[in-house]
Amino acid sequence: MSQQGPKQSSQQPAEKPSSSPVLLIILVVVLVLGIIAVAYDRLMARPSSEKAYEVVNGLIDKRIGSPANALPVTNEDVHKELNRKPNRTNTTQHYTEEVYSWRRGLLLLSYNLYVIYTKDKQGRLELHSCSLNEPPEPEHLPSGPVKLSADVDTSTLGPADPKEAEGGIVRPPGETLGTPVTPTEPPGEAPTEPESTPSDAPKEPEKAPNVDP
Repeated sequence: MSQQGPKQSSQQPAEKPSSSPVLLIILVVVLVLGIIAVAYDRLMARPSSEKAYEVVNGLIDKRIGSPANALPVTNEDVHKELNRKPNRTNTTQHYTEEVYSWRRGLLLLSYNLYVIYTKDKQGRLELHSCSLNEPPEPEHLPSGPVKLSADVDTSTLGPADPKEAEGGIVRPPGETLGTPVTPTEPPGEAPTEPESTPSDAPKEPEKAPNVDP
């Protein structure tokens, strides 16, 4: 019988698993997109919004420096200067708000320009104010002209008749213009009483003449 030598192991050491190329590609793409987003935000979106804000502020300064009879700066003038239309428009009783937006690097954020208009007598939207990235404060918004309501009693605002004003006539509260009034005495003086005339004084009885006997 032939003798067999010792058996040699034929197993080779296991190879180390290689890193997935797909994961590396995803990381590279995310990095590239982040760089593009930051560059767009810094070089495009922010400068465009700031330039638009300066343009609208220049129109406001032009309106302030113009004479009273000059043509107003309207929303059409703003659209022409910015070369675009607003992204949205909000209308209230006393003013109209136009919002211009520039998308930032992050999809959910944007630079916003708020432009406020009021209506003039011809119904045109006249430029009033603007703000960048923050809505204007309520106290800075137009509240409309102050109008006298229909239920105000105009008799309390002063005498309507010039004669009443000259004669020092005071109308008590609650009396209307048709209520007769009497002149008031100047302050500090007591009301005068009518003086009696000699004809009004009581007459003494006449004495009989003395006759000598």
